[in-house]
Amino acid sequence: MKKQLNLNSHLIGKLEDRYRSKWHRLSIYPKEAANDSFKLLILTILSQHTSGENCVSAYNNLSARFAITPSALANGDEEEISNAIKTGGLYKTKTRIIKGVSKEILNKFNGNIEKILRLKKEESKKRLMRLPGVGNKTADILLANRYSYREVIPIDTHMSRLVKRLGLVGNEARYEEMQQALMNFIPARKRERVARLLWFMGKYTCRAQNPECQGCLFGHACKYGEKIRVNGISTFHKS
Repeated sequence: MKKQLNLNSHLIGKLEDRYRSKWHRLSIYPKEAANDSFKLLILTILSQHTSGENCVSAYNNLSARFAITPSALANGDEEEISNAIKTGGLYKTKTRIIKGVSKEILNKFNGNIEKILRLKKEESKKRLMRLPGVGNKTADILLANRYSYREVIPIDTHMSRLVKRLGLVGNEARYEEMQQALMNFIPARKRERVARLLWFMGKYTCRAQNPECQGCLFGHACKYGEKIRVNGISTFHKS
């Protein structure tokens, strides 16, 4: 019988030992974005479907040419914005989203996204998701920055893959189910730190291709890793 997956103190300590060395990876992101919700929004848009390094490069190029404000970007030349963010990939699509969301915040909220974030958390998320190009993950990154990971855990591709492989949810689980499963899985008092450690695990170990299942900390109870023990497969190439 497969053991129940339980994130106890011993296992949390092992997560800390294995992934604390990855913590410096968070420092590549501009510190200014943590203190300015609109800048964080733009950074999050630029982060879609690219690496952290490419995202930061695109953001720095953009901020070198434009003030990262709703007014400057809403009225900025589209081609110039596109050229600035090319290193982040999908630059034409991201330019349209950046201009659209900037215009919406400028026209409906007088250029102040904090008006949305000051609403109650649930209402704030609804309003954020009405903005062009803002989905669950982007809205939750802004909310997590305001409320902390103790209250909001954004679900990106790494987290989604991890919770499904661990069997915390089914493969067809919706965003909200995955988020609630993680909130239940991680002890509330340690959620801020452990949620990020699990993200490192999803990014660097439980990868979409060639996951390092052998020696995984959760191998004793992982639904996905069980296939290795049963079938004798050393690695998987697809999620």
